[in-house]
Amino acid sequence: MPNTSPNYLANGNIFPSTIVMMDTSVTTGNNVIQATANGRGVGVAQAGSRTAPTPDVTTPWAAIQGDPITVFGDGDECLVLLGGAVAVGDLVVASGPVSGLGFTQVYFDSVAFTLPSTLTGLAVKIGTEIPGGGLQNVVGRMLEGGAAGEFRRMQVQLFQASVSTT
Repeated sequence: MPNTSPNYLANGNIFPSTIVMMDTSVTTGNNVIQATANGRGVGVAQAGSRTAPTPDVTTPWAAIQGDPITVFGDGDECLVLLGGAVAVGDLVVASGPVSGLGFTQVYFDSVAFTLPSTLTGLAVKIGTEIPGGGLQNVVGRMLEGGAAGEFRRMQVQLFQASVSTT
């Protein structure tokens, strides 16, 4: 059964439908932050924003510091923001900063928004953040294909996989 009520606290600004990880700098509570490149995610942030995505809103955050936030966990299906092209069935990990992904704008509820260049936690195909192989912190399997900057369906699957270049 999917999560339907807030189950974590944001310990920073979190963009809708991005991968989040536990904030290990905090020793109490269920605090999450945007996942870093190939970070060990706990799931995907809620699809909705904390404010209506109107022209006067510069960034439609799902949550800001101290806000409760719903996180879709292992086994849940949800929307995820893509940081690169993926196909149905691809395994994905968390991206590094948007500034290195080659795009800056997304449409959220039909309104265009420029992403902060430091935003992390977008879904990218396994092997993207650690090219050449190595341990990957998989966060999900894509149920739909898509391109960078699109929101697509994913099933959250949390595990580690070793990727080889052979």
